[in-house]
Amino acid sequence: MSELKIFLSGYFHQDWLLEADEPDGMISLFLASQPDRATTKGIAEQIHNLLEANGDQGEGAIERELYEVLGCYYDPKADGMSVVDWLTKLADRLERY
Repeated sequence: MSELKIFLSGYFHQDWLLEADEPDGMISLFLASQPDRATTKGIAEQIHNLLEANGDQGEGAIERELYEVLGCYYDPKADGMSVVDWLTKLADRLERY
């Protein structure tokens, strides 16, 4: 999951709110850096794999993976969204890029 970890820990680091007011702003910053299609597709695929691999263990397992392993400091629950819903939305946006 190296591409996903690089993306999440690089864009949704501890101080990400200093760079964007909302998570969609950080995604836009990433896309503005003009990643190639293979990169965005690879990250989206890794998100789907993460959801699939941890789906049987529930939302808590996915949250732990997101924060403890992948280094993401954004909590979608603060915006009224589940982690699964946010990751699905993120994957969809990256796939459309």
